[in-house]
Amino acid sequence: MTEAVTTASAAGVVVRGDLAGCQGGGLGGGEILFLVLTEREEKASVAIATNESFSGWTKTCTDPRLCAAIVDRLTFKATIIETGTDSYRLALTKNQQLTDA
Repeated sequence: MTEAVTTASAAGVVVRGDLAGCQGGGLGGGEILFLVLTEREEKASVAIATNESFSGWTKTCTDPRLCAAIVDRLTFKATIIETGTDSYRLALTKNQQLTDA
């Protein structure tokens, strides 16, 4: 197991704010996230905040089987909170991109 997985698995709560780390080759963020979820399953908490619905996770985590496995591990006996609100940061970024264009 990698040092990142060991460190994250030992923490009280793991909070992941985005899925950007799922990209890359080798033992990338997606594989690490999967291993952390596996290690923490039914032992400790994980919180993930994202603007993307589960169906859109394959845009970032491009391996569909790995993405499905991550969602499966994450949602098993989970409490999912959907706020139904728009992201302030996303709106600000989109507005900035329009201004810069």
